[in-house]
Amino acid sequence: MSINRIKQSLDSLVGKIFLAGFILFAGQAAAQIPDVEVQIVNPLKVTLPLFERNFELAPITPPTPVYPPLVYEIREVPFRGPEFTPSIKPLKLKVGETENKTEGTASIGFGNYLSPLADLYVPLIRKEKSSQYASIRAFHNSYLRGPVDGKNSSSAMTTVSGDYRYTGERISFGSMVTYRDAANNFYGYPEGTEINYADVRQYYRSVAVGAELANATTTKYQFRLSSTFSTLWDRFDAAETDWKAGFENRFDLKKFGKLHFNARYDFLAREDAQTDPSPRNLIRADLFHEFVPVENFKIRSGVRGAYENDLLTEKEFHFYPLVELNLTLQKLWNIKSWIQGDVKKNSLHLLSANNPWLNTDVDIRHINNRLAVGLEGSYRYPDGFRFFVGSEFKEFGGQYFFTPALDGSRFNMIYDDANLINAYAGSDYLKGKSAFRFRADYFGWNTKNLEAAYFRPEWKLAFSSNFSIGEKVVLGPYAHLLAGIQKFDAVTLAVGMMPVVIDLGADVRYSFSERGSLFLRATNLLSRENAILSGYPTRGIQGTIGLTWKF
Repeated sequence: MSINRIKQSLDSLVGKIFLAGFILFAGQAAAQIPDVEVQIVNPLKVTLPLFERNFELAPITPPTPVYPPLVYEIREVPFRGPEFTPSIKPLKLKVGETENKTEGTASIGFGNYLSPLADLYVPLIRKEKSSQYASIRAFHNSYLRGPVDGKNSSSAMTTVSGDYRYTGERISFGSMVTYRDAANNFYGYPEGTEINYADVRQYYRSVAVGAELANATTTKYQFRLSSTFSTLWDRFDAAETDWKAGFENRFDLKKFGKLHFNARYDFLAREDAQTDPSPRNLIRADLFHEFVPVENFKIRSGVRGAYENDLLTEKEFHFYPLVELNLTLQKLWNIKSWIQGDVKKNSLHLLSANNPWLNTDVDIRHINNRLAVGLEGSYRYPDGFRFFVGSEFKEFGGQYFFTPALDGSRFNMIYDDANLINAYAGSDYLKGKSAFRFRADYFGWNTKNLEAAYFRPEWKLAFSSNFSIGEKVVLGPYAHLLAGIQKFDAVTLAVGMMPVVIDLGADVRYSFSERGSLFLRATNLLSRENAILSGYPTRGIQGTIGLTWKF
């Protein structure tokens, strides 16, 4: 038996031990609960994601921390339908926060595949009703071994951030700084290839700073001025500068509704081995009117303009309609429809976060979403249940798709005009400390020149939940399925179907005191490869056990 097979057998054995411990831990915790009615008072905040576990692509990168909401980030104009784009992202486990922001938390853990975890949150201002807020956070999680050839498929994530906010009588101010280091090796090479570890190493590192200024109270005139600057680089020759600035305005016209004017500027400069750092500019401006002609019926109508200077684009100036209708009936039914368009920003920052195995000198362009038309209806029961169903049609001018390079370990970018029909339905529930969400999506792609929409799912099912068992135990099972993913072989030029992706897992947290709790996390309980990009299977059963302490 080879050394690699021995290592894989050990990883599988350790994973099964974690799974057995997970089941035993949950069963013993539940068995200790007396059959009486109790009042649930959990001193720690539920740390499980309520609805979305961000499972999109191969879950090989380590977890990322949950930061406090970064209000300094420029927000998109609130002219959006219920977009549910299956962007390609790894599985990311979220580390919890304390209910009280004036309390610090420290978490440590360890799992199979030699995966240490550490998370520290320290509030620098501990007054509960202070007009100022400041904190720092440090997070690290790494997997020293992976599913292919041990350390060749290892990965790591490290982030360090700090933020400061001030809220006065009229003005609020916020600022932040963040450092991020994400390491993901190129392990998608053909089986049996002799590989030197130094040749497959890859990382993306970035530093970002930002600030915003806005009204602190509601007045007739509301504004928000914000800006962020970020620089990113990899282990080789790629680097990118990303600077964005935005100005949002809202004028209250009293009985004539509200008038909105928003503008955003994005500056990008990327260089690579054979790519000159030519600047890319994207300017977008929205002007729309919001009014209520009759009770419970809201109308937003206006126009969006955009300018871009990407190469090979069909034109530099774009204009789109902005129309949204929202009708509420008896406070239970809601029907909304929309017609809009936009130029979607595309950058190495965004792409490397979605697919860390990019080739050098990939072709990066903004995406022209020429038209988006949608309709959605929902019904909410008084007891907390909500059911919804909807559909949206999108027309893209130059949507991107990933295609593997000849060596199979890296991915290039290819663009094609495409149409997308997204039909979806689901239900969610939120009441007290119990919550769940289920959603089913169908994505019907129609590409102009490509044979298929490579590496994009046709079907997606997602379920996540969390609920309390007694006063001390919180359980959060989840399930995800992706199907209908078509792959492209760069050697044979053949198109084939990827295996169905099924991910089952759960989190358990046991609070043994007001300050301390134990957590156990298990993912990929079926130990499937779950590859969504060809050549990149995920780890098998993953388990992490750890301790969280408040101070």
